[in-house]
Amino acid sequence: MKTKWFTIALAVIITTVFGVANPQAAETSKVTKWVFSTNVVPGAFNYRFQSKHLANLIKERTGGQVELQITTELLKASETLYAIRDGRVPIGFVIHPYFSADVPLLNISSLPWLLGWDESEAVYEWPYIIDNYMGGVFEKIYAEKFNSVLLATGSWVANYPLTAKPIKTMEDWKGLKMRSHGVEGAEALKALGASTVTMTIGEARDAVARGMVDGLVTDLSVFHAIGLHEVLKYTNLWPMAGLASWSIVANKKAFNALPADLQVKVKSAFKEFQDLNNYKGIVYDDRGAKHLLKDAGQVFVRPSDEEIAKGFEAVKAAGIWDRFVEKNEKKGLPGAEVLKEVQRLVNEFRAKYGKRY
Repeated sequence: MKTKWFTIALAVIITTVFGVANPQAAETSKVTKWVFSTNVVPGAFNYRFQSKHLANLIKERTGGQVELQITTELLKASETLYAIRDGRVPIGFVIHPYFSADVPLLNISSLPWLLGWDESEAVYEWPYIIDNYMGGVFEKIYAEKFNSVLLATGSWVANYPLTAKPIKTMEDWKGLKMRSHGVEGAEALKALGASTVTMTIGEARDAVARGMVDGLVTDLSVFHAIGLHEVLKYTNLWPMAGLASWSIVANKKAFNALPADLQVKVKSAFKEFQDLNNYKGIVYDDRGAKHLLKDAGQVFVRPSDEEIAKGFEAVKAAGIWDRFVEKNEKKGLPGAEVLKEVQRLVNEFRAKYGKRY
């Protein structure tokens, strides 16, 4: 009898010490694991930060109660947003240009001649616009059209035309064969006098080396990372295609399944990520890419203000902005209203900060 009671007492001690019979301890140890679908673009800060630090940041901020399991192979970039909407994945990295056919407003930062009339200006203008307006626009779009919660949004560095010969004037555009960046970017190239060729960024280097195209439009981080500087000598600082932007969004049901306190912590962590990218990351990428390219012998060509203004007149005359507005209005999106407010904020930023940034 003594042995029996000793055994029972020992069992109570073990379960108490190790939490086996402690429902509060079991609840505390519950972990929500989210598969985070993303893709890889070489040389981009947000991918490096995301893969190395974002999961740790979320885990730390939530006390280990939310974990991101990052995968780069689960979905194609063009599928991610629809998979999040349908609940096939709980969270993912959304590259806006891939979804501009359905929601053109997502790609407004790529509208030619909207951002970055001066070198590097766009990487400072866009965060200002996000914080003061477009963040709210994107949040509403994701909630209403994609059953999703916006957690962070930002961009890559500016896109420029990269060519084998310099483009200093409007006349220099004529006859060039260029790989374009997005629908509006292709329309802009045509308005300037060039012709466009469709191909993936992975095909671009060989196409340039074989003389199939005279150049392409992309951002400088990618330009250096895949060796385009070895076959294209000139970076032409025309405001051709602004910035390619992105968002991180979560499926609404998956996000709402988190307790309220964890929702706050998760949003706080992603806001920190967003600010780090928008106010340090893209600036770091912009300066770093230019430094590497200049060291490698890349020549940066800055057209005169007069020639850039002529380019804008050509874009306006071709109706590129008007068609952008029309595409949005046809889909029930406030294209004219949003474009007007973004223009106002661009002008406000330039009036406030000028070259001080």
